[in-house]
Amino acid sequence: MNLYQKIFGPICLVLFLGAHLTLLLTILTGGTDTSILKKFYWLETDCSPYPGAPVTGYCRWTNYGICGTTEATGGDNTDCTASVAAFPFDPARNFDSNVGLPLKFHTESKYYYYVSRIGYGFQLAGLGLLFLSFLVFFHLWFFDPQVSISKIAFWVLFIGASLFIIPGVSLSTAAYVKGRDVFSDAGHHAKIGVKAYATAWTTVACLFLILLFAILMSKQAGTLSFSRFRKGEGSGSLYTWVRRPVPAKEPVAPVTPEQYPDDTTLPTQPENTTI
Repeated sequence: MNLYQKIFGPICLVLFLGAHLTLLLTILTGGTDTSILKKFYWLETDCSPYPGAPVTGYCRWTNYGICGTTEATGGDNTDCTASVAAFPFDPARNFDSNVGLPLKFHTESKYYYYVSRIGYGFQLAGLGLLFLSFLVFFHLWFFDPQVSISKIAFWVLFIGASLFIIPGVSLSTAAYVKGRDVFSDAGHHAKIGVKAYATAWTTVACLFLILLFAILMSKQAGTLSFSRFRKGEGSGSLYTWVRRPVPAKEPVAPVTPEQYPDDTTLPTQPENTTI
């Protein structure tokens, strides 16, 4: 195990575990009001002006429903509606009556509905791929297999997870931040849930760091280690630094006239070329 493996390998493992934890907290935002998840929500606003709201006073949107709050603002989630996975952020559909709702929630209802739900789905799919990529990374780092296909599997799974998680977090952020702005423009109190956004974007930061360290570990004399697989030069661990061996120069003995006493022409001296 080389120096880069010893340094960046454990760091990547910690980042993988951190990404799993923060993404799981993001997906479970508002899943229950009896644990730490009761402090997680995407958007809070004053629902008093809206008679069709399922919660009186301040209400909060989570991934599983709409909740009230134990305080006027800044408290915990309470009195949540029935838990439904991928609960859409769409006040025009969430409320029994649309009386008093800002007009943009009516005209852009489909945007809020689909963007919030797709964001949740992408994050959930990304979590599954991230877990599989972690298992492959763990196996490669600890057991050093001689199968190059495992290295390709890691990159495919990890990049696939990133392509789901990053757009998923971005979609959720876009939907709720835009909704906050609509409520604020209408003159109503509205704020985003700091904890949910912190865990979501911490996950994205972990993914970028894992990618950076994995690339550094897979560097081999300026080229990625899997270039050897394409050239058919064998395999090794995911992060093996191997230089192609340079053939050694064979010493050439000088030719003297004594070696050829009867010849008038000496053999041509071979050129000393560099291999």
